[in-house]
Amino acid sequence: MLLPITGPLLHSNGPFWGFAPIFWPLPSRVPGISDAFASNPVVGAFHRDGLWLFAGLAALHAALYVKRRQDRRLQAGR
Repeated sequence: MLLPITGPLLHSNGPFWGFAPIFWPLPSRVPGISDAFASNPVVGAFHRDGLWLFAGLAALHAALYVKRRQDRRLQAGR
């Protein structure tokens, strides 16, 4: 749940502020968030590690789907 939130925090208030344009009608800075919080290495590490966790869980989900589908086909073929 926090992964999509930390990306805009890092982009708008963090150490990489303004590295790429954002084409949306919202302001480029997140109001109420201090630059010190967004620049905290923990926020960046959470975003990076959360991305890999999400990617791993998505791959696991797809693999289990394929396995379950194969098991059902084998059961129906008996």
